[in-house]
Amino acid sequence: MNILNNKNSLKKNVNTFGGMSFDGGRFEGSNLEKQLDSEKQPKSEEIPSNIEKKSYGAPQTWGSSETESVSSIAKYIAGNFSDIETKSMSNSFFNSISTNRNGHYVPDESGEILLENDYYFSPIRSRARTIFSDRTTCTVNKFNSPEVTETDPSTPYQIGTKKLELSKETLSMHALQICIPVSQNSDEIHSIVDFEEAVNRKMCTELSERERNLFISGVDGKIDSIIPSESQTMTGKLDDNYISLRKMLTKLELKYHKNAVWFMTPETYYEKVLGLSDANKRPILNMDQISSDCNSIFGKEVVFVEELRGSGCDIILADLESGYLICENKNIFYQEDPFSEKPMVLHYMRKYMCSKVIDEKAFVGFKESA
Repeated sequence: MNILNNKNSLKKNVNTFGGMSFDGGRFEGSNLEKQLDSEKQPKSEEIPSNIEKKSYGAPQTWGSSETESVSSIAKYIAGNFSDIETKSMSNSFFNSISTNRNGHYVPDESGEILLENDYYFSPIRSRARTIFSDRTTCTVNKFNSPEVTETDPSTPYQIGTKKLELSKETLSMHALQICIPVSQNSDEIHSIVDFEEAVNRKMCTELSERERNLFISGVDGKIDSIIPSESQTMTGKLDDNYISLRKMLTKLELKYHKNAVWFMTPETYYEKVLGLSDANKRPILNMDQISSDCNSIFGKEVVFVEELRGSGCDIILADLESGYLICENKNIFYQEDPFSEKPMVLHYMRKYMCSKVIDEKAFVGFKESA
């Protein structure tokens, strides 16, 4: 029996998706294995070799059977979204879903959504100079002004001479499998779990977390860390008079001051810089309820980068636009079907990407001494 055409089961329970029922934020399995007994059971070795074996949030192996796989996917998607609401699906929205999807709803525009949503872009990406190229190599040539040449990707950022190599092997940021069966008949749908919102939020959040960590830790030969070199890092004690921060400003050459930004954790800013702690050195503010909006030091924006915690550098003052270059292939995301019997399983992965520190002097770091 093919679950994708099983309209009777959908009529019986409109909140049932492929044998999984949604109830107050929980998914429960049913007789899905029997429903899928005529379909091919994918084996773990069928997963393409080009998919990274490590897991960054989502499980790389979804189970040894269809039942385990679908159940794992459902639990993963619903994991942090117990507040998912049901809503009525209008005919116009439903009709926008491709009818050639064999009953599966797939967010076709997820790649674009990920690029458009602000919470996807890390603070580093949004402030660095980014170029796109069809090639796997880019040459950075030296000119008088740091301009981006739109027409010729071989001379994208004109400061110094460097050759940027985009890895021939894919640098996987994340892989997420989505397989959500729904009815093709809008008359049968009265309310439906808003999977589109849940999936996109989940993907954006974890892609952002993975990417933000890459820019801090770096990937040898692919992505440079924004942590300044030892020669550009100062050590000492943060004090109430901002003496250490003033020294950082002095160390940063004047030509980088216009676009310079402070990067630090919320704890560093509120507890160390502003000294907002009690007599027992406990923070006065709830760190979960604060943001870096409108915060500044000496007129320069303070940006919270949680990933700096434990990095060995407490504060970074940097002009990323002048000192940091991100280069990636124009085809940022690609969709791949690893199982011929599961046409709606998609893998969203970043294809080619690299980044380089092109001007070390545009970075100044501070590390608090013990």
